[in-house]
Amino acid sequence: MLVDALKRHEFRAYFQRLTPLVPAAPGHVHGLHVESLIRLWDPRRQKLVLPGLFIAPAERYHLIGELDRWMIREVCKLLGSMPDTHDRIEQVAINLSAVSIREPGLAQYVADTLRESGVPGRLMGSEITETEAIVNLQSATEFMHNLHRLGCRFALDDFGSGFASFTYLRQLPFDTIKIDGMFVRDMDVDVVHAGMVRSMTEMARLLKKPVVAEYVETEAVAVLLRELGVDWAQGFHFHVPEPLTADALRASLAPAPAPALAPPASATPPAALA
Repeated sequence: MLVDALKRHEFRAYFQRLTPLVPAAPGHVHGLHVESLIRLWDPRRQKLVLPGLFIAPAERYHLIGELDRWMIREVCKLLGSMPDTHDRIEQVAINLSAVSIREPGLAQYVADTLRESGVPGRLMGSEITETEAIVNLQSATEFMHNLHRLGCRFALDDFGSGFASFTYLRQLPFDTIKIDGMFVRDMDVDVVHAGMVRSMTEMARLLKKPVVAEYVETEAVAVLLRELGVDWAQGFHFHVPEPLTADALRASLAPAPAPALAPPASATPPAALA
């Protein structure tokens, strides 16, 4: 099924904006910061298939590298088509599988694709989960160092869900820390989760790394994150994922309206869209 979907061009690129929670430094304006998200179009059912249903099979059948390369190409092709926006875009992040990171040619593939597309490396970000980074410590470190030379940046994704230690965080050259949404979503009613978010934010501050909180679904949670000094928020409260197109990115560069108090009643639950 996945092989056929690649041949038939049935994968789709979506994105979700990150919203700054702290004021920009004097003389600085926050650029557009988004995470790209892969989807699979099911033509028989006429609906999108979320990654939770096809990423594991793609890894099991050794196709995940092709999916990651597909997303790298899509993002670079899009950014390359809109050079006039590069000075206003902070970053477009791509989720990378541990399987892909272990492939020795991936860093060169990213470098070649950036060069051919005319995209500055600083616009390309990669998100690597905590467990994947530590299980593949050497390959992850080499991969990150190689792309850091081009200006690419890295986020430690799902922080708090695995077994990272302060030592590992100092060894790996991450630029940003993303707190796992399982702690963020209900931190306004779960004091344990609120305490964990506070602790992770304090650790990131010691490391002098910006913090992103995922799965922000309510204004109450957004308020708590602002009080903690979390830098960026991502979730349905601020932006429902949409197709990654030049028009959509350009629209996102315009000042955003005040967020709604709740996502549309018909929207897919945020947990399914990560």
